Amino acid sequence: MNTEIARYSPAIPDETASGEEGVEREFLSLLDQVFRRLRQHNIRHCVLRNRDRIPRGLLTGSDVDVLVPAGTLASELVRIMGDLRPTHVVPHRSTLEVYFPAGPLLLHVDFLIQDREWRGARYLRNEEILDAARDDDGMPVASPVHQAFCAWFSSLTRRGKFKPRYVPLISSAFRDSPDAMARLLTRAFGRRLALELLGLAERGELQRSDEFAGRCRRAIWLRALRRQPLATLWGLAAHYAAEARLWARPPGLSVAVLGPDGSGKSAVASALTSATRAVLPFTAVSVHHLYERVLPRLSELKKGRLRRRPSAPAVVHNPHGKTAHTALGSLFTLGYSMLDQWLSQFLFVRSRLGRNTLLCHDRYMIEIVVDPKRFRYGGPQWLARAFSRITPRLDLVVLLDAPAEVLQSRKQEVEFKETKRQREAYRALVSALPNGHVVDANRPLPPVVEDVRRILLLYLAHRTAHRFRFAVAGAATSGVSTSGAKLSSPAAPAGAAPAAVAPATAVPFEVCR
Repeated sequence: MNTEIARYSPAIPDETASGEEGVEREFLSLLDQVFRRLRQHNIRHCVLRNRDRIPRGLLTGSDVDVLVPAGTLASELVRIMGDLRPTHVVPHRSTLEVYFPAGPLLLHVDFLIQDREWRGARYLRNEEILDAARDDDGMPVASPVHQAFCAWFSSLTRRGKFKPRYVPLISSAFRDSPDAMARLLTRAFGRRLALELLGLAERGELQRSDEFAGRCRRAIWLRALRRQPLATLWGLAAHYAAEARLWARPPGLSVAVLGPDGSGKSAVASALTSATRAVLPFTAVSVHHLYERVLPRLSELKKGRLRRRPSAPAVVHNPHGKTAHTALGSLFTLGYSMLDQWLSQFLFVRSRLGRNTLLCHDRYMIEIVVDPKRFRYGGPQWLARAFSRITPRLDLVVLLDAPAEVLQSRKQEVEFKETKRQREAYRALVSALPNGHVVDANRPLPPVVEDVRRILLLYLAHRTAHRFRFAVAGAATSGVSTSGAKLSSPAAPAGAAPAAVAPATAVPFEVCR
């Protein structure tokens, strides 16, 4: 990491730009600033593909692939872009994902910092693409042939999936420059496989490209290994080293959404899953009740089954209807659950967080101290508190809070007195957590979801500043419309002031639905 530290004030999307046209202007202005900084530092660059989706497609979560010379340091790019106050940065071996606040949304830019490769095996040099780039209305863009080739094989090699929306682009490149496309295919995959791929294009069967994913990967790797064995093996080792770093220091977030029955936890979680990357800077949003199990439920084991999940999810209408376990039974159940949670943490959670996933827990096991009857817990309170302290740590805990009368009007699964008690207990629990936030859920769903979103983005902005060693400039703090929400991030640098936050609004979700 470069030792120079940029002055940085964490930023999240705000409402300075209203309406789609205003947001599009923000996107274009911000993208121009990105290109200007690259020119100032003499870094050659071009947009690899999807020029036609700039800026309109960015509203719905499309990214901008900016190709730079292979070997450009991710730390140098982060330093150069630091004054644009990125909200989230995800460093991979060959790509640096950066999310910049642009009006109420996020501009997602992928800087392609290595040659086009698959797990260390190179099949196209960045310099070749840059040499053939051309100007498109003031924006440097890769040639149609290179756009088509990369659109065809980037996703096919990485994910084994062909994107049908690129069929017109690829077909056009074959019509206009068949010899150039043939040369690229032959160099990357060899003559035999290249002829088969050419046949797909000629017959209009590009949608069948998925069937060739495995063969393309093997051909790329074997040809690269024969040409440059040491460099290819080194690239493979570097690929897995980068994956290990993401596992150890994941870019994703684990968040629990808590609250009494009727607070709107499921509705908020569902709204988050529908958000695009222009709204939330995550590759995916995954929602789980409590956590994703590794071991089968005890109730399944009693029936002689070894399924991790029951055949049909249980619908609970009376959460306090079952008898509590004995103290000894509660101790065994807690121990089994603790083992299951930590197995889940190492087998599922870390890898998904490493892939920049937002893991949203609809309830979490720390609630056992608030509502032990729901968990059929019959042991001492001190043991429940000890258990809640050693559960896998979350990045954020969000409590959806509303008056007991409002909660009861939505759901009557427990008595009013119990709802009132739970509300106070939840507030005491979350207020004591350094990563806890309380959101006023006595409002329509859109502003509640927007407040949750802003809490996530503010946390990411502080964590980005901390991880990439930006010095945080002291900024005035204005809170979102939450009830007692703590807006500072536990991962923020010491003494860092939280960023200014605009009033809650549902515009991003309305724009991107």
